Amino acid sequence: MNKIRLLLIGVLVSGLFMTSAFARQAPITFRNTGELQKDINSGKTVMFIFPHPDDEAWVAGTLVLVAGDKGTFCYVCCLGSVANVRAENIDVPSRLQAIRWLTKTYLRDYIFLDNNFTSITPKMLMAIKPKLIETIEDKKPEIIVTFSPAGYDGNHNHRMVSKLVGEAYYSLSYKPKLYYVINIDQELQMKVREYRKYPPTDIIDLDVFSEKMGKTLWDAKLEIWRRYSDSSPALMGITARTKRLENNDHKEYFMKVH
Repeated sequence: MNKIRLLLIGVLVSGLFMTSAFARQAPITFRNTGELQKDINSGKTVMFIFPHPDDEAWVAGTLVLVAGDKGTFCYVCCLGSVANVRAENIDVPSRLQAIRWLTKTYLRDYIFLDNNFTSITPKMLMAIKPKLIETIEDKKPEIIVTFSPAGYDGNHNHRMVSKLVGEAYYSLSYKPKLYYVINIDQELQMKVREYRKYPPTDIIDLDVFSEKMGKTLWDAKLEIWRRYSDSSPALMGITARTKRLENNDHKEYFMKVH
């Protein structure tokens, strides 16, 4: 009798464990409002605000849609500069060359906000916020895109940039639309519960063919990734393995905040 009870308990516990594991692995659901796509199609100016001078590569498909396909004004505002990025294997000349190419090909301007930036500490946040407000007021983007408070890959500055942008946003004389870039990587979802607080509301399909550019947004994104891969440790491993590269989701996800 005891053996039967133990067996039943074991089956029950296993079932609960499997159910819990399945729930943890369930993908983040999203509803594609199409609002971001509609705004881009209508020619609204977009500014991407990121802490590092390669973060724009992660939303390169949307950047290409804005600037390459629609031909509207597109800005990248980087909090720091290439020289003060703390990362291994950074080839500064290669990174600058990639940024110059990106700017010439797609951007209205690539803005380095503060040459002393290293990390978003409370002191740095107070110092850099006025510069960010001034830059936004000067360029007047109608849409601002930045990382969510959950970050993109657990990086401290990826998480904190949303705090900086949020504080600057409420000090602006006008109110542009604000979107978070949403990380939907399943492995990272498992590790970082906070991602689930920011479900995507908009999706950009990168398999759309651009008549203007003669290629898909995905192919244009790959070109940017390859340009950046020589100086970006995060992209080196992806672009070096074609299979892994092609297995990446051919979409980019965003959450509307304001």
